[in-house]
Amino acid sequence: MLTGRFAPSPSGRMHLGNVFYALLAWLSVRSRGGRMLLRIEDLDPDRCRPEYAETLKRDLDWLGLDWDAEQTPQSRRTEAYRAEFDKLAALGLVYPCYCTRKELRQLAGAPHVDDVGAPYPGTCRHLGQEERRLREAQGRRACLRLRCPEGCFHFRDGLLGEQSFTLEDCGGDFALRRSDGVVAYQLAVALDDALMGITQVVRGRDILTSTPRQLALLRLTGAEEGLAALCRQAEIAPFSLQSVCGETAAILPMAPGSEALHRLQEQAQQTLQPKRCTLRENLSVLAALCRSTASVPALVQAVESGGVPVHLLLKCGECVLLLVNDSQYEQALRAAYAASRQLRD
Repeated sequence: MLTGRFAPSPSGRMHLGNVFYALLAWLSVRSRGGRMLLRIEDLDPDRCRPEYAETLKRDLDWLGLDWDAEQTPQSRRTEAYRAEFDKLAALGLVYPCYCTRKELRQLAGAPHVDDVGAPYPGTCRHLGQEERRLREAQGRRACLRLRCPEGCFHFRDGLLGEQSFTLEDCGGDFALRRSDGVVAYQLAVALDDALMGITQVVRGRDILTSTPRQLALLRLTGAEEGLAALCRQAEIAPFSLQSVCGETAAILPMAPGSEALHRLQEQAQQTLQPKRCTLRENLSVLAALCRSTASVPALVQAVESGGVPVHLLLKCGECVLLLVNDSQYEQALRAAYAASRQLRD
């Protein structure tokens, strides 16, 4: 069975970018009768809070994006991660790295592979015991990196097709545990996806190189079967899917900005009139109240009949979000306002 997941970090309120990616994963799973899982990725004790996790769940419920099961939060799985980490260390695949982030950022002419920063040049890979003691005496705390295996890792991306990377292509040896002792993202995510039998991962193109890293970890820990299919988030090709309630959600290739979801919730509660928030220069969102799901098609038809294409439709409780071209916003606003008055009356 197709099994997907939404795995947010509870470090604050959800923004429209989170909603966009959650919607893509949810539509893909629900349109094919699969299972949708929720995982709270709360490893970072400095940024993640329990109250944010609960707010996040309430927001998903308000949006109508449900899930079939919830995985144990990552903050409660540290022993499991440590056990797998110890196995890798016993195989000689882990070593301490004393480089600071500033030092790595200052690497001359080093292009960033993705959001993790510059490629790692292997500075600490071959340090001897005396050199390690010297750095520790200087007060340096070490992160622990994977001694990456050679060879190519192959996978099929849902949009890009067949992919092949070496781990050197992906930045070289990467961290498994931070210098503060917190388990790093790649190890935790790979193990969690394997445990829950995830068969589809929706992720952005900017972190495509996370896939071979996680495949390497799954292979080294004997859980390679746990990751069967992958696809991207950030540049999804235009498509339409029928959701379980029979409405159509059309999604264009765009990357929403950081507008907070709770601001749209507040707008929906304050007035029946459409409100505006800008996602990026050429795309805007109309937020309007539509108390009945049956009235949604009439609202969309009123906007599109004026020659304004609706790029995204999302029903959020009694609020309807319509993504329209920024240049046509005023035209869409007038049509939506007139329709909302008719629907209200």
